[in-house]
Amino acid sequence: MIGVAIIFALNIDFSSTPKITANTAVSDKNAPAPKPNPDKEKWLAGKDLFKANCASCHNPKSDGVGPPLVGVTARWRAAGSYQGKTGEQWMRVWIKNWHDVVNAGYKYGIDMHNSRPAEMNVFGGYLTDEKIDYILFYVESPDLNKPVTAK
Repeated sequence: MIGVAIIFALNIDFSSTPKITANTAVSDKNAPAPKPNPDKEKWLAGKDLFKANCASCHNPKSDGVGPPLVGVTARWRAAGSYQGKTGEQWMRVWIKNWHDVVNAGYKYGIDMHNSRPAEMNVFGGYLTDEKIDYILFYVESPDLNKPVTAK
């Protein structure tokens, strides 16, 4: 008898359905998980790689120790082909080891080397083509992750 009185006093509900009140959060376990945005993931990976490897000398939009990197792919592409490689391919060689570009005699690379008192870092095999793709995606679209504001 005392047990029944305690149950009533504490308003304990032993029914199979939970009691939902206005303050109870309701979640839909059947709702699909939000789809990841591959561009945003690639951009974030590129941002992290850029900060870790490039930001000490480069800014995507402004000049510093190194040149601004927005438009870098188009600039190297416009520099043209040489010895069977496109300008964009030479840019990737430059990113890994600028010495290879200069030693090959690629004029744009030589001009880049001579345009700055500081030398580009040598990354060798550390910066893989995939990592370079991420970095280039980030620097070519530095505002991708900024929220859109109403005008």
